Amino acid sequence: MAARSCLSRGLAVVMRGQDGAARHLPAMACAATTAARTKTGTNKGQACSLRRWASTTSTTASSATGVFNADVNVDLSAEGGPQLRELQGFDDPAIAFESKSIGELARAYVVFGLCRSRSLVKHSASLYELSNKILGRAATAAALRATFFGHFCAGEDEDSIRPTVQLLQAHGIGGILDYAAESDLGVEEPYDPTSVNQPAQVPKYTSESDCDSRVAIFKDCILAVRNVTPEGFAAIKVTALGDPKLLRRVSQAITAARNLFQEFDTDNDGTVSLTEFRANAKRVFDLNQRDVDELFAALDSDQSEVLDYVEWSNTLRVAQMMKLMQQSNGPLAKESLSNEELELVKNMFQRLTTLATHAADNGVRLMIDAEQSYFQPAIDNVVLSLQEIYNREFPAIFNTYQAYLKSSLTSVQHDIERARRHGYHFGAKIVRGAYMVAERERAAKLGLDDPIHDTLQDTHNSYDSIAKYILTHQARAGNSEVLFATHNQLSIEKVTALMKSLGLDRQTGGVYFGQLLGMADHLTFTLGQSNYKAYKYVPYGQVHEVVPYLIRRAQENGDMLGGTAKERAMIGTELRSRFRGGAPAP
Repeated sequence: MAARSCLSRGLAVVMRGQDGAARHLPAMACAATTAARTKTGTNKGQACSLRRWASTTSTTASSATGVFNADVNVDLSAEGGPQLRELQGFDDPAIAFESKSIGELARAYVVFGLCRSRSLVKHSASLYELSNKILGRAATAAALRATFFGHFCAGEDEDSIRPTVQLLQAHGIGGILDYAAESDLGVEEPYDPTSVNQPAQVPKYTSESDCDSRVAIFKDCILAVRNVTPEGFAAIKVTALGDPKLLRRVSQAITAARNLFQEFDTDNDGTVSLTEFRANAKRVFDLNQRDVDELFAALDSDQSEVLDYVEWSNTLRVAQMMKLMQQSNGPLAKESLSNEELELVKNMFQRLTTLATHAADNGVRLMIDAEQSYFQPAIDNVVLSLQEIYNREFPAIFNTYQAYLKSSLTSVQHDIERARRHGYHFGAKIVRGAYMVAERERAAKLGLDDPIHDTLQDTHNSYDSIAKYILTHQARAGNSEVLFATHNQLSIEKVTALMKSLGLDRQTGGVYFGQLLGMADHLTFTLGQSNYKAYKYVPYGQVHEVVPYLIRRAQENGDMLGGTAKERAMIGTELRSRFRGGAPAP
């Protein structure tokens, strides 16, 4: 009976599969999250400054009644006309580069020009190694500090990044701190000039102690946010906290659990009735009728004898799911993890929980980066569990959604509804995506459906649809916050037009914009000076550790990306203006 009770309490699945459907908290994180919940309850006073800040960024609105479709009278097409021209300063070099000295502008002009050299970008890693051998590591680092590092990174430690962050703050811009060190120089994915964000490397897994040391690094990043930019964010990568191969295994199991809902939904009506559940559970698992009924009762939170996807995805925990898989009569058993693997997964999720608790204790918001689709289900799983704990009063944990995935809008809808049902705040960062080439190659190799939208315009449309859905929810419910991380000017114009139409205040509407340090200053500074919540993604770290990051920035700024060409032209215009005497002092 005890076994049946444990089983029935543990079973309901959520976790996003490869297509991005919903997902939830793994059982192996239960002890960690319970402890975190207790600890957070005893440290509420330590985060009071962030709560006071959060109280000024919440929009008062009527409660949402469920997942809904927005009907907002804003034209989101590229031909939207004057209503998309809410901000007129994006093309004004004087506004974009007001904070820059002539020396900084000249450096930016040179760096962007060097990035247009295909040969230089292609061989940048080998050139770096050659320079280390010929000139020495110190001289190479000095050259990088004067060029690429100085342009794209804020410094090497908390003290050296402070002037950059303070300068941003003086222009109404916050900071998202990211310790940008990576494990090696090997570029594991081909350069894709159509991607807005080039893929970050997956950290090399060597040992559990190595992952523990990364926790210490991320803790220092959280403290740097508290000390340097208290209203900012700390950004972290889950693949740095455990074995990425194991994370992929967990994601495969989560995907299998998600597919189980579709398999049980025999009449394809989007729900699983008690009759359907009984027939399929007895077929798939080695369970008796009593076990099956107890399991269904544990899933059926509203006692309607019908499960929708959110109910299904809210209860099943990974550890219990693995036990069921081991009891299955078919291929599902192959997705189960061993007890040793489950322990390593528990350690990984415990590290992330430790960081979330550390962030909460220090009043810092945590932004979890998106990664490849074969890691993302497991990442989403633990992030949602942390949101349920730490997002009760305001969004302290932000998940990342990649608009180039065909499933992205559905994922956002599921997660907003999940937050509504469980009474916590939804926090999201929206990007276009960073792994297109690798994702498509993998799908073709494995005979899977391509998870990426077929065309670039489809991705743009997806981004717009997600923006419209979240902002409409925010205007109606007021319990979400979103950061639009984009260098696409039209996307920003559309979001600001939506904000105006929906009555979302620039400062208190819970809407933020983010761009990378050293890029798209004409967007960030115009937004900041126009009283929007604008942020720069601020990388830092020792020069030799962030070279892989600098290589990606060089790739990203190649001459096939028109936005950078425009920014370089604007820099040239501003330099000419400065030399004619119409400029801020250098």
